[in-house]
Amino acid sequence: MKRFKSVLLVALLAVTLLSATGCEPKRKELKFEGKEGTIIFNVKEDTDYKISTNKDDLRTSREQAALVGKDFKIGIEFSDDFGYFHKGDWNTLKEKRKDNDEYKEVTYGDLKGIQYFYGSYMYYEIELPCGDSKEYNLILTVRGNKDTEESAKAAIKNEEVQDILNNIKSIKAVK
Repeated sequence: MKRFKSVLLVALLAVTLLSATGCEPKRKELKFEGKEGTIIFNVKEDTDYKISTNKDDLRTSREQAALVGKDFKIGIEFSDDFGYFHKGDWNTLKEKRKDNDEYKEVTYGDLKGIQYFYGSYMYYEIELPCGDSKEYNLILTVRGNKDTEESAKAAIKNEEVQDILNNIKSIKAVK
């Protein structure tokens, strides 16, 4: 029992020492600045992600850009109508989206929003408020490299995607 406690104590000390010395990965900013707003992603430095406005990387004409990784794309759309087909406010949007597949309220870092699966389009949609803006929200669409349910589900569970979503540095709407 003493030996077990000693090993446990050494392990805890090692973990504490590693976390105190800053073994977190170095990060860099990827910024998209559009007419409606700006988003800054704080991604790991050793990645080759890019912000693209190439039409081939965008899902629809409403997306203004996409953060592109090897196995996923995260579409970026600043929306001024809290959902493409309806006007309203944040609470109205949440109520209207509750019927979507896999609807849930999510927290990524300091941001609270909603997430659901759009089966007919094979992507996950994440809607986040833009700070104090009452006119805009941010829609992020997470999808895989193939238009299949399996590809979309793998993309949203991907550790890299979760790291990106949990480390959004800031979102600001123009209005």
